[in-house]
Amino acid sequence: MLALAIDDEKSVAKVETYVKSRNYKFPILYDTDGQVTRSFYAFDIPHSVLIDFNGKIVHSHQGYMKGDEIELENLIIGLLKD
Repeated sequence: MLALAIDDEKSVAKVETYVKSRNYKFPILYDTDGQVTRSFYAFDIPHSVLIDFNGKIVHSHQGYMKGDEIELENLIIGLLKD
């Protein structure tokens, strides 16, 4: 699990405060110049990308609707079984 923060350099401190307040244990990548966002065409947030053990993108999803997390969980479980 990796989170991507698309905030600019001025608001990175707010992200760090938020992450600490939520006690997140996964790494946060700061994409202040938008390079990663452009490479994944992640212009709408949230944007989820699931990458398999070989580095291949196996799922990409923009936005959020209730139940999306179940689909993503099932995809992850399937990958872990392979």
